[in-house]
Amino acid sequence: MANNGNTSSSTISVTTRNNLGFSVEPGYYLNDKALAYAKIGYARMNAKLDDGHVAASNPLDGYLVGVGFKYLLDESAFVGAEVVHYEYGDNTVQLSSLTTYKADQNVGLITLAFQF
Repeated sequence: MANNGNTSSSTISVTTRNNLGFSVEPGYYLNDKALAYAKIGYARMNAKLDDGHVAASNPLDGYLVGVGFKYLLDESAFVGAEVVHYEYGDNTVQLSSLTTYKADQNVGLITLAFQF
């Protein structure tokens, strides 16, 4: 198949920072020590994109959803785990050319917490 010259590809590097989120976590006690919960909220981050010629920053607003579980080890300690999906949707930024991209991420956490 011949290349007619209309196809191009490039590499874009992306750096994120200032990730911020606010959420509510309604939960259900499974027993005296175990809590299952859902998580829903607002998410914001700054994305810096660079195509090797032009760099641009793009603030992104979106939402987060997730589920989690906490288990009380004793009166002052618990372990937990959660999975959260952050969705920032379709975005456009001006690099060497107008670039459209979709931004999302999945985060898993395992926690060990102590209350003093």
